Amino acid sequence: MKSFIVLFTATAKEFIRDRSGLFWTFALPIAFIFMFGLIFSGDNQDIPFEYILPGILAMALMQLGLFGAMQFLALRERNVLRGLSITPVSRAALLGSEVLVRLLTAFVQAAVILSIGIAVFGVEFANPLHEIAILVLVGAAAFVSLGYMLICFVSTIDGGSGLAQVVQLPMMFMSGIFFPVELMPEFVQPVVRFIPLKFLADALREVMSGMGADFPLAVNVGLLTLFLGCTLLVTLKFWRWE
Repeated sequence: MKSFIVLFTATAKEFIRDRSGLFWTFALPIAFIFMFGLIFSGDNQDIPFEYILPGILAMALMQLGLFGAMQFLALRERNVLRGLSITPVSRAALLGSEVLVRLLTAFVQAAVILSIGIAVFGVEFANPLHEIAILVLVGAAAFVSLGYMLICFVSTIDGGSGLAQVVQLPMMFMSGIFFPVELMPEFVQPVVRFIPLKFLADALREVMSGMGADFPLAVNVGLLTLFLGCTLLVTLKFWRWE
C-alpha cells in the first residue's frame, strides 16, 4: 500500500508538471465555457447555455481519458516499464496509480466547470450534485478505458496522439454536445445517435438541466457502461507492457 501511495503521488506530480496536459484538461474547457456562455447566454437563444454546459463537461472527460493515456505510452516507449520488471515496483500498481489520478482529476474538472457555470452564468441544476458525480465517474472511466485501449495499437507518442485526435474530432463535432442532433443532415443522424460521447452528454444534460434525450437516462447510462465494458475487454486482450 505504501508503494502505491508513493507511485500515486509521483504520478500526480508528473501530471501537474505537464503543461500540455493541464491545457487540455482545464484551460480548453474553461475557454469553451466562456466562449459559448457569452454567445448563448440569455433568454432568447435557440440553444440555451444549459444545453451546452453538460456537453462541455462531457467533452472535457473524453479528452482527459484519451490524452491521459499518453503518459503511460511515453513510459512504454522509453522502456521504463521494462526496467520496472527487475525492481520491487509493480507495473500493475503504476498503471493503477495512473488510472486513479485520471479519475480524481475528472472530479476536479467537473467541480471547476460546474462552479464557473453557477458563479458566472447563473446555471441551476435540476438534480442533486451526487447524481452528476456518479455520471462523471462512469463517463471518466469509460473514456479512460478507451484511451488505454487505443495505446494498445500504437508504439509511439506521435502515433498515440494522432490516433486520439482521429477518435476525438468526430465525437466532438458529431455527438450533439454543442447543438442538437436534429440540426445535422438526416442521413448521419442514425449513426450520430450511437456515438459514446452522446450517451454521456445526454445523460449529463438530463441530470443537470432536466432536458430530454433520444434515450431515457437509464438507457444512456447502460449504453455508456456497456461501452466501458467493451473497451476494457479489448484492452485486456491486446494490452502489452513493452
